[in-house]
Amino acid sequence: MHDGDVECNGYNGTIVAEGDHLIITHSGLVAKSGGLVVDQPRRIPLQAVSGVELKAASRMTNGWLTVGLGGVAPPHLSAGTANSNADTVVFRHKSKDEFKALHDWLVTVVERNQAEGTDPSTVEFDAAGETRTERIQAKAERIQAKADSAGEKAKLSQTEKKAKLSQTDLRGTLGTLKSTRAEMMTGLRGGERPDIVAAVARMNWTMGGRRELKKLTGHLLEGETVRFIAEATYEDDQGILVLTDVRLLFLFHGVMRQRKEDFPLRLISSVQTKSGMVKGEMKVFVSGNSASISGILKSDLRPLADAVRQGMATQHAAPPTAPPAAAADDPYEALHKLASLRDAGVLTEEEFEAKKQDLLGRM
Repeated sequence: MHDGDVECNGYNGTIVAEGDHLIITHSGLVAKSGGLVVDQPRRIPLQAVSGVELKAASRMTNGWLTVGLGGVAPPHLSAGTANSNADTVVFRHKSKDEFKALHDWLVTVVERNQAEGTDPSTVEFDAAGETRTERIQAKAERIQAKADSAGEKAKLSQTEKKAKLSQTDLRGTLGTLKSTRAEMMTGLRGGERPDIVAAVARMNWTMGGRRELKKLTGHLLEGETVRFIAEATYEDDQGILVLTDVRLLFLFHGVMRQRKEDFPLRLISSVQTKSGMVKGEMKVFVSGNSASISGILKSDLRPLADAVRQGMATQHAAPPTAPPAAAADDPYEALHKLASLRDAGVLTEEEFEAKKQDLLGRM
């Protein structure tokens, strides 16, 4: 057993061995930015400890000590996730020896629990509070559930009204239903779209990009769906990189200046990635040119690149066409949508002109 109390002070909190308990307390700006509950000590009986893992600190990178509790093994963390794990304390190089000593002692605690036949899953301990990532994810799930429920109700209502309406009134009623659905999506939780909320919830770092996230909806095309969002830097402008079902979009909204760059998926020939210790870079090849987008968190880089490649495969396999239903109902509305696709770079000028002539021939 430990001789007296031992306290290890880390970068985002402390871990104390006190008698037959561990006490983990998170504090400071680093803990807050990681979404952890701060200044609330958690008392954990040593019999509840089922594992321990140490990431050594160097002079260039922080280390961390993670405990597995209640029969669960300690998670495998990265530099982007360690700060947001409630069972982890991050530390600097100067504290590496004391954290190494505590780790070695906790290994003996785990071995002793196993030798004595102690089942950590039966031992009660102070549970961690809900992290910011968990709160965002729960919020996204609630919003998605409400959107799904509202969508089903709208479909049922639309079917019932269609059965009662005459052919003359049908077109006007469809327009009303579209407006109602748009108002519903705009008003959802203060204007948050479920696809955007879900994409934000998957981001591993959201300290920046807030202004761009608030403006994102205004840059999207009608019917365009957001798949992935990551913080990124493009030619010294720090903003967000957004993957939708039709394009890769970079947005920067500064106080005095804004920037928007579009990379249509159907025109992207390939993407290359290069990662460092914390962040990485994606190079996008479009029509013989290339654009380098840096400052992407390492944990976001590979999933984003894979999603871009999947989107490219879909777009290359099925070139975009004008929505036939909209063109049959209202050629003017279809022409407006075609212009939006051309302005976004999804359609070339030649494709736009050909489809425009086809629509004008129907009027």
